[in-house]
Amino acid sequence: MAAIVKWGSLGFSTEFLVATRFGAGLLAFVVIGLMRRQAFLYRASHPIRCSLVAASWVGGIFCCYFAIRFIPLTDAVLLVYTAPIFAPLLNWLFLKKTEPPSVWLGIGLGFVGVVFVLRPGADVLQVHALIGLMSGLLFAIRLVINASLTGTESKEVITFYSLGVGWLICLGVLALTGVHVANWEHHLFPPQDWLRPWIVYPWVLLAVATLGVLCMLQAWFTSAAYEHASVGEAGPFRYVGVVFAALLDWLCWGQVPDLYSVLGFVFITVGGIWVITHEGKK
Repeated sequence: MAAIVKWGSLGFSTEFLVATRFGAGLLAFVVIGLMRRQAFLYRASHPIRCSLVAASWVGGIFCCYFAIRFIPLTDAVLLVYTAPIFAPLLNWLFLKKTEPPSVWLGIGLGFVGVVFVLRPGADVLQVHALIGLMSGLLFAIRLVINASLTGTESKEVITFYSLGVGWLICLGVLALTGVHVANWEHHLFPPQDWLRPWIVYPWVLLAVATLGVLCMLQAWFTSAAYEHASVGEAGPFRYVGVVFAALLDWLCWGQVPDLYSVLGFVFITVGGIWVITHEGKK
């Protein structure tokens, strides 16, 4: 998904990419539900919290997609995966939930890695990298709120609200920006003169719409993994995504991770896995 976004960001606006992702995801969810003959009157017991999950998800995706435009794909994906490091901090700040000392060790290691990725220099910090880090914080907020819904809402209800409310938020942002889809003068694939501005070659739209399908597959594989393993057992495998991002960065854009990115990957991965496997243990 991140690779498609980085490619599509050459011509499409961030708000359009996010709206397309959630719209295609909602469409895929509805189609799969119809094929399985499921009813779509999903009533939530906690609609406000479900909507907050959607809002934090949209915010995290927007920050991630925006950062991908300006920083290496590897760094952007790595900063997203700081969410498990932020989550215990949020639990402690807002829910007064204490964690064992071993978890704080993992958090410390993770933030050492964040410093390497942010690369403090003459300009103090990279603004675009900070926006990428904000995506990790927003995803952590989503994790905390989502965890509070466990046992009270089904995953179908949470998914429906996340995609549905998320898409409405995206449409609102898109409308506020004047339906800014792209700057066609600098578009990688400019449309024919006789076509309307919002029409591009079908295979380009197909690639962007694929984001929604991949979004659904990601959620499905995650749910399937947790049916066979605990969060502590399955969670560490998410960091394999950074390796794939580095490979795509190299194959598609010729960017090789520098020493800072490698060190950041090591510390954030070790810290994140440490937190996931030790969280909740006394």
